[in-house]
Amino acid sequence: MSSLSWNEIESLFDLAIDMPPGERHALLSERCAGQPELRAEVEKLLQNADLAGGFMESPVWTDSVFLDSSVKRVISNSFDDAAGDGPDLAGMVLGPYRLVSEIGRGGMGTVYRAERIDGEFSQEVAIKLLKRGLDSDFIIKRFRHERQILASFEHPFISRLLDGGTTLAGIPYFVMEYIRDGVTIYDWCDDRKLNVWARLKLFLKVCSALEYAHERKIVHRDIKPSNILINRSGAPKLLDFGIAKILDPDLIHESFNPTASLIRMMTPDYASPEQVRGLEITPSSDVYSLGILLYELLCGHKPYSFAGRAYHELAEVICDTEPVPPSEALSNRETRLKRYRSGSELFESRSNTKEELASILSAGLDSIVLKALGKDPIDRYTGVHELAAEITRFIREYLLIPPSGTDTMPGGSSDVKSVAVLPFRTILYGSGHDTEETFLGPGLADSIISRLGRIHKFLVVPASSTMGFADRMTNPINAGRQLKVDYILDGSIKVAAERLRLSVQLLDVRENAAVWATSIDEKVGEVFALEEALSSQLIEALVPRLGGRDLARYLRRGTDSPEAFEHYLRGRYHFNSMSEDRLAKSFVMFHQAIAADPNYAHPYCGIANYYNWISLIGVLPPGECIPPAVEAGQKAVALDPELSEAHASLGFSLYAGKFDWKNAEVHLRQATELNPNNANAFLWYSTYLFTTGQFELGFEYAHKAVTLDPLTPYSHYNIGSGLYYSRRFEEAELQHQKVVDEFPEYGL
Repeated sequence: MSSLSWNEIESLFDLAIDMPPGERHALLSERCAGQPELRAEVEKLLQNADLAGGFMESPVWTDSVFLDSSVKRVISNSFDDAAGDGPDLAGMVLGPYRLVSEIGRGGMGTVYRAERIDGEFSQEVAIKLLKRGLDSDFIIKRFRHERQILASFEHPFISRLLDGGTTLAGIPYFVMEYIRDGVTIYDWCDDRKLNVWARLKLFLKVCSALEYAHERKIVHRDIKPSNILINRSGAPKLLDFGIAKILDPDLIHESFNPTASLIRMMTPDYASPEQVRGLEITPSSDVYSLGILLYELLCGHKPYSFAGRAYHELAEVICDTEPVPPSEALSNRETRLKRYRSGSELFESRSNTKEELASILSAGLDSIVLKALGKDPIDRYTGVHELAAEITRFIREYLLIPPSGTDTMPGGSSDVKSVAVLPFRTILYGSGHDTEETFLGPGLADSIISRLGRIHKFLVVPASSTMGFADRMTNPINAGRQLKVDYILDGSIKVAAERLRLSVQLLDVRENAAVWATSIDEKVGEVFALEEALSSQLIEALVPRLGGRDLARYLRRGTDSPEAFEHYLRGRYHFNSMSEDRLAKSFVMFHQAIAADPNYAHPYCGIANYYNWISLIGVLPPGECIPPAVEAGQKAVALDPELSEAHASLGFSLYAGKFDWKNAEVHLRQATELNPNNANAFLWYSTYLFTTGQFELGFEYAHKAVTLDPLTPYSHYNIGSGLYYSRRFEEAELQHQKVVDEFPEYGL
């Protein structure tokens, strides 16, 4: 195709795609006279479009009702023929991965479960390869286009791109996170008999993923239930950006032409009127598809009846027929989803009677869904954020939940609320358990504290102030009063045989009452899954509707390696003890975490803190400690520029060890901005400000550090130091006397 331009092929394809076969033949004969190569390329595209319809870029788990069995057999046979030696490529090695088993097939690619085999660390992934035989430049460009889109994304509810490459035969592939035990959003909801409210909460998470994509000028264009898998912890994962439209030209890969009219590359069930008409596609098209999804998710019916209709008739229905409200569709057997054999099965799967469901839908959800399904984009919500806000408002008004504002937790006023996470008690049953497993409780609590600290909606007490409450006999309400917080998260981990059980409760300190509780079971060794499940459930209890950016920040893990994550938790557990021998153990654990995942920023941050601390307490001279501290801090910042702890560690090393005050201030200030609950960042920045004579601003940061970390003596001592160096001697004496009274064992 080297002598042809893509514009020639595209324009001719656009003209021919909607024509009957006879007219197509006449058009191609006229336009391609003397150009057999051009005709061959266009006919190849037309053949793929005719056979596959919406299948060419449908997901692996396709559910399109527009492919009858004969068409599916034709497609399947064509794949087998194209594969040559057969479609099963299990055993093939691609880079550091070996294909283990086929997961499924989509129109553009086959997806395999694969394992990492280079010995660096254990990892299961999903690898998508372009199908052999679909090797036109057009298809390869679309495949690479999808890979480039995913490479630019990092959101907890969007399937992550981990790697990519090209086979020896020149076929591109990309490596995705493997969604273990993933099921479609409909299966997840029905299997658990989720009611309307639980379904809406899950739907809001999907909205946050789309909102994130739209902020980056990406329109998905193929939103449907099979493109939304739910993982074991209940988090949705949005798949298949294969036919997404790029609105940002800076992201266009290999000169991909985004203006192609590809109205066949969709699933008509969820396609917007403008997609069917071949008009310009905007984020409003995804709003429409979300409306279809919400319609079906809530009432179990399709908004339209497509049975027995030809394609042009389907287009007329989508573009011209107004759907009935979801509450009225409940009695229409013709539009009921095929997954429900009877109406009673539909209502059982929602834990609502027909009357209850109709009442909830007609109370406000009908109008929300119908607005999302406006035929003209200007009649819909202006964006996914507006749709999500309307759903959140409905939930609060219907369930009489007081608005929480922008800076509150449930049940409070408009003031910022505070929360402390006590070290979870680790209880070992029976023999055969290593006493090292006592790290589990404090380690998990520390991880949750780190997550919560990234959110600007409430104050979080750091682990340094909660460690003293690790005793089993601690009364959590009394601990909350000492810490002066509004909420306490308290819990325990029981280890018996091969099982872990985490039981936690969120307590309102003022009311002395539990406001939320849960229990989570996992196998011994599945700390990664345990922490992820708790994190997902906890944030719903604290902030039912958390914005996309805050939610993405909260759910970021830093690594996909369970082994690296566990080593890091062990390292943090030993580091928090602040004894010389335990610090040495933390150093070893942080290095083991890096060995398991060299791109994990957190353990580099831990190593920087280790060197900083042993320099302060005199284990080694600063000249030996500061260079590796700076190096580790710089590595952590490079790997994760949004990690507050990394900037704080690097800033402290530059300030106290290198005396590079200019760059130190940049990193310390950035650490406080990235995480308003990072007590160390506020503490260290205040000492920098005192050193440079900026006392008033320094006291602001010093007092914030005390508010965040009230039970760490140095936070209080630091204020006394600032008063002393600012020559406010009488106040300094009173402050130091207060530290002596409250912390009589504190050496400084």
